[in-house]
Order: sequence, then C-alpha cells, then structure tokens
Amino acid sequence: MSRRTAESNKAIKQAWLKEKKLILAGMGTRDWSPEQQEQIITSGKAYDENDKAIEGHHMKSVEAYPNFQGNPDNIEFLTRDEHRAAHAGNFRNPTNGKYNVLTGVTDKFAENELKKCETIQLSNPIINTKQSIEEKDVVSLNFVADTYKYSMITEVNNSKKKIKTNTINEKARIHIGRKLGR
Repeated sequence: MSRRTAESNKAIKQAWLKEKKLILAGMGTRDWSPEQQEQIITSGKAYDENDKAIEGHHMKSVEAYPNFQGNPDNIEFLTRDEHRAAHAGNFRNPTNGKYNVLTGVTDKFAENELKKCETIQLSNPIINTKQSIEEKDVVSLNFVADTYKYSMITEVNNSKKKIKTNTINEKARIHIGRKLGR
C-alpha cells in the first residue's frame, strides 16, 4: 500500500529535475521521444502516447523501505501500465528492484542496496549536444539554481522551529542593541 509522503513526492520532483538536466545533455534514463523531451524541458514531466503522465516509481517502495523514499535515485519513470506491472498488477504490492520495461521483469535489489537507473544516450535528442560552452554553463547554472532553491525550501520546511527561534533571537539582539545605544 502506498504511504505517499511529502518526502517521497519531493524525491519524484527531484528525479524529474535530474532527468531534465540529462535531457539537456542529450541523455536520459529512458529513451524519451523528441516530444517527451520537450515536455520534460518545458513542463517538468512527460506523457505517453495516450496523454497519460509518466509516473515516478519508487523502486524500493515507500512503505517497505521508508529510508529510501526521499532519494531521487530510487525513482524510475514508467507508464501507468508499466508501473502497475512493476507492482505485479496491484499497487499495494511492495517493490524492491528496477523494473525492466523490455522484459517485464523486475531486477531485484539486495535488502539495503539501491541501484540508480542507467543513464543512456538518447537516440533522437532534441538538444544539440555540441552547444557552446556558454549555453552549457547557462543550463548548468539554471539547474544549480533550481536545485538550490529546492534544497532551501526543504531546509526551511525541515527547520521551521529553528528559523523561528533564530528570528526571535535576532529580534532580541536588535532590541538589546537599541537599548544599549548600539
């Protein structure tokens, strides 16, 4: 049974950001069609030929392996039918392995093992991988900025109490400084 949490959802979002970066370099964890590449670049996700969203699948399921739920390397992208098959036909079934879309078989992981999805060269990339250094730098900087912004949001969400305390302490320091004439 899925026990989707904010942490597991963040892992999927981070995995899509990583996939976008790969696509911008002519790579991917799937051989995305040109249309899907464009979708990932512009909207952050892809759709299958029936306009159904490609889903982020936790290879080590959230309920059975909660320590892996927030790891974007635990995500593989599957169509709805592939995702259902990865769960042996029922989304309540736990998973522990990478689903092979070509064979329909899950390659099992050891208990504490996690294997990242292999990065492949896209057969029909829409991005010219011979971009100028400046263009690649812009892509890299945008990815770093997106990642930093995401990590700051995560940090804020994980540290609300700490931030509140620091804000109160800072206000107290300012108040005391005014009283002392500083």
